[in-house]
Amino acid sequence: MNEVYGFAAVIVSIFASQLVSTRRLDRLGESIDRMGREVGERIDRLHTDLTLIHQEFVRHDARLSALEGKAS
Repeated sequence: MNEVYGFAAVIVSIFASQLVSTRRLDRLGESIDRMGREVGERIDRLHTDLTLIHQEFVRHDARLSALEGKAS
């Protein structure tokens, strides 16, 4: 009878460890998803900033060209 209890304890511990592992994997997946969203948001902000910098550069280049044209 002790063998049956021992075997049952081993089976229960295996199932419990699988449950804990599954929860850890779920949390890891959630963390990876959150980091992916954050990286995506940062890339979007960087793209917006670069677009604004480019537009400002074009405006300044046009002003410089206009000033150079007047000086000639």
